Amino acid sequence: MKLHTRLFSPDLVWFLQFSLTFFQKYWGQWVLLILAVLFQLAFEVLVPFAYQLIFDRAIVNRDANFLILLLSGLGVAFIIQSLAGLSQDYLSARIGAGVLKDIRLKMFNHLQHLSLGFYTRVQAGELMSRFSSDLADIERAIVIDIPMGTFNILLMVISTLLLFVVEWRLALVTLVTLFVGFMGPHLFGLRVAKTSYRRRQDEAKVLNILQENISAQPVIRNFGLQKLALFQFREQLIVLLHSSLRSNFYSVLLGRLSNLSINFLQLLIIGFGAFLAMRGYLTTGALVGFISLLLNVNIATDGLTQQVPALIRTTSGMLRIKELLAEQPEVTDLADALPLSQLAKDIRFENVTFNYYGTQPILDKISFTIQVGESVAFVGPSGSGKSTILNLLVRFYDPNEGSVLFNGYDLRQVTQASLRAQIGTVFQETFLFNTTIRENICLGKPDATDVEIEAAAKAAEIHDTIRRFPQGYDTVVGERGGQISGGQRQRIAIARAILRNPAILILDEATSSLDPETELAINTTLSNLAIGRTVISVTHRLTSVVNCDRIFVLERGKLIEQGTHKELLKLRSLYYRLWCKQRGESQVGENSLEQPKLGDFSH
Repeated sequence: MKLHTRLFSPDLVWFLQFSLTFFQKYWGQWVLLILAVLFQLAFEVLVPFAYQLIFDRAIVNRDANFLILLLSGLGVAFIIQSLAGLSQDYLSARIGAGVLKDIRLKMFNHLQHLSLGFYTRVQAGELMSRFSSDLADIERAIVIDIPMGTFNILLMVISTLLLFVVEWRLALVTLVTLFVGFMGPHLFGLRVAKTSYRRRQDEAKVLNILQENISAQPVIRNFGLQKLALFQFREQLIVLLHSSLRSNFYSVLLGRLSNLSINFLQLLIIGFGAFLAMRGYLTTGALVGFISLLLNVNIATDGLTQQVPALIRTTSGMLRIKELLAEQPEVTDLADALPLSQLAKDIRFENVTFNYYGTQPILDKISFTIQVGESVAFVGPSGSGKSTILNLLVRFYDPNEGSVLFNGYDLRQVTQASLRAQIGTVFQETFLFNTTIRENICLGKPDATDVEIEAAAKAAEIHDTIRRFPQGYDTVVGERGGQISGGQRQRIAIARAILRNPAILILDEATSSLDPETELAINTTLSNLAIGRTVISVTHRLTSVVNCDRIFVLERGKLIEQGTHKELLKLRSLYYRLWCKQRGESQVGENSLEQPKLGDFSH
């Protein structure tokens, strides 16, 4: 019998297949769970026949011994059935917890392999909702709905077949009425699925706004945006309210229609059965047994009417998880990718063109060469493509045209892990994990000893500061490192890079967010770190790059100048104008070639 078209849709079939891949790991527990279900099923099916024997044999014949024997058997069966029910509850909870752990791990592992472009277009709240509310519905399905649904389907089918054994005329009436009763779920099930999916999307948007609001609290307070934030949140809550109302109403309506059909069936069978008993077509015991079997059918049907909406909601959550797992990384290693050897020659961009989303190129036929051991910098106005070059260097993206080569090898021919193992990066906004200073530093080398960690901290000139903290290296830095200052966060990031001992050091606006005094101190540290390495930096502050071996000047995605600081000033082009603007001068003379006030991180 077809309960609902969505129950056997490709989405639900995929969900069951997807779950089975994880159930295999727990096959032994599943065998015990099925046995527990069968014990309960046997009890529910045999009880109606026991009722028939009590009325037609024990009571009619006044056979007390038979009644005691029958009741004793029912008591023992009840105890076994109760223990089987408890076993089912424990086993389903245990399997569900294990399967959910495995699914979460699979999703998390999948996220680790997706390209950076995925994270730029998908909001954090959207991902969080897939790990929370969507998985909660799947957990309910695995722990409750699938075991109980299986039990109810078997109970309904077996009890319906036994109805024909007891009285075929009443069984036919029951079958026709059940078929009509299931038309309600059939008609409204698709609407339940659509409204449930819409609700999931709106819940994700609410989480997005909440996550963004929490992250943006300094900006919100500084500009007095609390009322605007509250208005936007309230508006999205209203949208969620309407979608929740529709979803809940149709889900309840689905169950209501089935309950009405069940109540109607009960009245119909009692009336028709009493009529047949009065005419002598069946005994009182047979009527009681039939009604008991019918009660099994009704209980099973009622359970299914509650589980159908739950399974539909599960399908909606599963669809969103399916969408996540269907995401493919844009940057992947080839099957025959080679490990990249230590940088010994140069890094080259050859006619590289790149855009992020099919828009106007961010980089337009860029070509340049960085020799091993060189210190170079990329400068230019905002939006000129500086950070994009770094993204291509570490292969967060692949160029649309042209090639990026290390030691003459196209980066698409080598493994990403071997490339990034040679690179240490210090970002403008240093991200620290909400754990200890020690663990944040050793991210650069997970197997580092305490001696190595402290040596890296000393080289980054943060060791003495760490020792003054009450917990020392075991001090927890808070979310995103919020418990320590910006300069301290940056030095911990430098220590992390030192510990990695990279051949290539990338500095992405590494000091632009710091005050001049802290910037001067950190630039001095970076200068020491840069010795003997290939250094590639991106910055807006030209005072930090005057001693670089070469400076590349970008404008609107094109490389328009390159040379040393003195050579670029003599050209009196874009670099010259940027230098004058930052120093507040109308023209540049020989005095502009003096050492910068803030120091530099080049060698």
